[in-house]
Amino acid sequence: MRAIWKGRIKFEQADIPVKLYTAINDIRSHSHLLHDQDNQRLEQKLVCVVQDAVIDRNETVKGYEISKGEYVLVEPEELDRFEPEKSTEIEINEFVDAGKIDARYIEKTYYLGPDKTDQMYVNLLESLKKTKLAGICRWTMRKKTYFGVLEAADGLLELIIHRHTDEVLPENSFELDKVSISAKEKEIAKKIIMELQGEFEPKEYHDEYQSKLKELISKKAKGEKIKMPALKKHKETSDKELLKALEKSFKSLSK
Repeated sequence: MRAIWKGRIKFEQADIPVKLYTAINDIRSHSHLLHDQDNQRLEQKLVCVVQDAVIDRNETVKGYEISKGEYVLVEPEELDRFEPEKSTEIEINEFVDAGKIDARYIEKTYYLGPDKTDQMYVNLLESLKKTKLAGICRWTMRKKTYFGVLEAADGLLELIIHRHTDEVLPENSFELDKVSISAKEKEIAKKIIMELQGEFEPKEYHDEYQSKLKELISKKAKGEKIKMPALKKHKETSDKELLKALEKSFKSLSK
C-alpha cells in the first residue's frame, strides 16, 4: 500500500517518524449523467442565471452568503493568509481514556505505519494498548490543520480525524415525547436485548444495496433479463400492540 503522507509523532522528547495510509476502501458504484440520445457523458457548465449565459471559469469570484442573495466577496490572497504553516508533526497534547471518546466526533480514519525506525513506533503502540489510552493531537496536512485522536489498533496505530465541537449537534437538540411504559414492557424489552447480546463481528454485515446494484449492472451489461423483487410493506406497531409484539419476539428468541 502506498503512503499518502509522511510525518512525525511528537510528544515530550519522543519523535517517531510515520507514514499515513488510507483506511477506507470506497466500494460504491458511481453513476454518471449521460445524454439519453447517444449515451455519452455530459459536461457541467457555469451558467449565470441573470444573463442566461455560459460563463468561463476565469470570470468567477468567490463569495460567502451572509443573507438571502447577499454575498461578501473574498480574494484568494485573503484566504491564503489563513493557511497554516507547513509542518510534518503530529503533536500529541494529552492522553485520555480511549473508551470515553465520543463516536459522534469521528470523521475519518487513517492508518499510521512506521517510517525507518520500528522500535519507538512499536513501543508507543504497545504502551497505548496496555494503558488503554489515546492521544489527542493536532497536525497539518494539505494546507489544513486537523484535530483528532491517535489510537492503538490490533497491529498498528490509527489516526482518526475528529469533528470540532460546534460541528456536532448536542443531544438536547431533540426532545422525546413523554410516554408511559409499563414494568412488564420494560422487563420483556430488557430480556430481548439480553437474548440478542453478542460479539461485534463487522464481517457479518455487508452493504446489500451495493451488492445488488453491482449484480444488476453485471446482468444488464450481459443483456440478461432482470426480475425486479416486490417491495415489502411494513406495518408500524401501535402502542396498544407493543406488549404483544414484545412477548412474541421474546418467545421466538427463546425457542
